[in-house]
Amino acid sequence: MKEIKKGLDQLKDKHPNFVDMASKEVFATNPKSVADPLPTRAWTKAAKDRIALMQNARNVRIGIPRV
Repeated sequence: MKEIKKGLDQLKDKHPNFVDMASKEVFATNPKSVADPLPTRAWTKAAKDRIALMQNARNVRIGIPRV
């Protein structure tokens, strides 16, 4: 059994499982943030509203089901 396992491990080293690698990349547990940085100054009402919306966006989570 040890020799069979050794042979299987050598095959796995030579031929990586790209599907497994892609699934780990797609379903990351700690994804990086892609949001725009908050503006430092809000001179207009539209800018203040945008800052409020951007702060609320931190509470939104979009999930991809694993099927």
